Amino acid sequence: MRFVARQMDEISTASSGRFSGRLESTRIGFFGHSLGGAAAVQACRHDDRCPGAVDLDGRLGGDVLQTGLGKPFLFLGSDGSLTDGAVKAQVRSALRGVPAGQGHVLTVAGAAHHNFTDHGVYFDLVSSISLGSIDGVRALHLSSSYLRAFFTSYLLGRTDLLMTGPSATYPEVHAESV
Repeated sequence: MRFVARQMDEISTASSGRFSGRLESTRIGFFGHSLGGAAAVQACRHDDRCPGAVDLDGRLGGDVLQTGLGKPFLFLGSDGSLTDGAVKAQVRSALRGVPAGQGHVLTVAGAAHHNFTDHGVYFDLVSSISLGSIDGVRALHLSSSYLRAFFTSYLLGRTDLLMTGPSATYPEVHAESV
């Protein structure tokens, strides 16, 4: 993730090329699903250009567990993801140093681990994929809306109402304490 961010910076600041001067590389947000979520939080912790990170239903790892993220953070988890004591402890650790009101821990009723991917919107031939009862299109729309709200709030500095409390549009999303 950090390599891609550096490459974006290089092509944006190059004196020529079709992306020269077209990419905003001074503020970069990271997000990912599952292991990608852990990578996003870890990458953000070590990149000064990153104002915050999103973990979509992933276990966390790395030194962020010892130090905390220290930046805005959204954990968007599946139904029951925080009943796993290890995941709950990891999220709690990542929240250390996060500015007051900028740590968001949310779960989605009816969602399972792969509802944060496109598996829920197409016929899945692999029966072992973990999907919940939430409609696949609804789950992707919900995830996209919360990602956009988070980065609008913390990358662009324009508060989005989804980051301020419960939403009538998404009643299946619940704030959790860890």
